Amino acid sequence: MKVYFLRRLLLVPLTVLGVTFIVFGITRVMPGSPLERELQAAAAGTSEGGAGGGSGGKSGALSEEQSF
Repeated sequence: MKVYFLRRLLLVPLTVLGVTFIVFGITRVMPGSPLERELQAAAAGTSEGGAGGGSGGKSGALSEEQSF
């Protein structure tokens, strides 16, 4: 039983590393930058932040100062 738990414990860092590389790869392959995706969401009138997005009730659109 100890061998089983030790083997599983040693696989945890490999699993985390693998998931990290997969997520990084997916985000690099997706077209557009996060800023472009936010601007598209604001133009469509949707918010990707969900129910508690922390925007304080704002529409999510970026001002001229924030975009540059």
